[in-house]
Amino acid sequence: MFNSSFAITAAAILLAAPAAVANAAEPDVGSFTFQGVKYDYTAEQQGEVKVLKGSAYAGKVPFELKVTA
Repeated sequence: MFNSSFAITAAAILLAAPAAVANAAEPDVGSFTFQGVKYDYTAEQQGEVKVLKGSAYAGKVPFELKVTA
């Protein structure tokens, strides 16, 4: 009983691990709207700071926003 539950748990972890590694390699991509202006960005973690880099006004105006907790 113990061996079969361990095998099932190990298999589930091995199946989930590649997806977690693949997601960690991809940057976070998103957008938000503030006062009617849409901002598109990618986000990366730099230590304790999350840095959003992107553009507004359909790519015409670049921005960088640093977010701390």
